[in-house]
Amino acid sequence: MMVIRRLAVAGSLVLLAAGGLVIASAGSATADNGGPGSVKPFLECVYHDTHTGQYNALWGYTNNYTSSITIPIGSGNSFSPGPANQGQVSTFAAGTHDNVFSTTWSGSGDLTWNLSHSATASSTSTACTTNPVPIGGSSTLTWILLGAAFIAAAVVITRRARRQPTASPSVG
Repeated sequence: MMVIRRLAVAGSLVLLAAGGLVIASAGSATADNGGPGSVKPFLECVYHDTHTGQYNALWGYTNNYTSSITIPIGSGNSFSPGPANQGQVSTFAAGTHDNVFSTTWSGSGDLTWNLSHSATASSTSTACTTNPVPIGGSSTLTWILLGAAFIAAAVVITRRARRQPTASPSVG
């Protein structure tokens, strides 16, 4: 029973940390995607995965603003052909960022990321030397790290619980 209570406390601490990450990232400004050169997506390379027959594209972006901006997934931040949401980021930190996320498509036709500018991948784009998958969006990494932290906390708590002496029954 004590171990379950401690695991619940550890899980709560992990969720509080996750909430802190969300609150910390909420301080970025929101942009309407206007202005010349505000956020420019770019295609880094395309990899043809011969095992699946699919193509994987690796994407990055440049944000010329001096602070982070948010462009929600939708008409101002989408892929064509759809679906509009293909794992792209919606919060763009200032500066140039490589290896941000990857997408997978059949390789038939082009795949275009549309922001205030657009970038297009095709089966004949610059080839990647290695397969960029499984790079994910920033939320993927956050959840992986939070899961690892929860598991580590559970292991520590379980080991401590096993080391604590138990009261021996009275004889007599």
